[in-house]
Amino acid sequence: MKRIPMLALPVLLLGVSAASATDLFLPAPDLEYGAPVYASSGWYAGATLGAHKVDINIDGADGTDGTGTLGGGFIGWSTPMGGANVGFEADIEATSFRKSLPCNNVDWTCEGYVNGMGSLRGRLGVSFDAFSVYGTAGLALGSVGGSTTYNADGETYPAHQFRLGWTAGAGIEANFSDHWFGRLEYRYTDYGSADVLFDEVYPAVAINSHAIRIGAGYRF
Repeated sequence: MKRIPMLALPVLLLGVSAASATDLFLPAPDLEYGAPVYASSGWYAGATLGAHKVDINIDGADGTDGTGTLGGGFIGWSTPMGGANVGFEADIEATSFRKSLPCNNVDWTCEGYVNGMGSLRGRLGVSFDAFSVYGTAGLALGSVGGSTTYNADGETYPAHQFRLGWTAGAGIEANFSDHWFGRLEYRYTDYGSADVLFDEVYPAVAINSHAIRIGAGYRF
């Protein structure tokens, strides 16, 4: 039977003690860490770009539709409540939609446009780690108008209106950090119908749009 030299015994004991002390500072091997939690309370602001399809109808008859680009900014506030995120948001955007319309008389040329829009909406969402889905609805304000032109002499009769309507949609947001986030959103907007005076009164001109937006924002 071999014996451990007396001089080696202190060295062996020191090694065992060092190894035991090191184990005190190692994490438990089965310890699980949760997903990061991102701030979802307080004020935020950002910018959007997108496109929308606009439908214009006159007195219930088929009118015209077309697409245009849009872009602008938004500001909002949200807070957790009862397992959901609730808040409100306002936005303002410029749009490029402008399109010719069929006139009742072939001697005339008609045109319609939507050159700006804004909204004030409530929001209700649910978060999943770094992502959240939400619904939104509220009031919409549109800057709309158009013109009729008599082809024989080129005389034009313009008209412009601010239309109050409603908007509703849904979206998804992804948090890139505690402050920065991105979003993808769809919204339908209805500006109702109203009579418009060009060269004559055009009754019940109705305007609505379907819009897709991408955006980025910052939480303060």
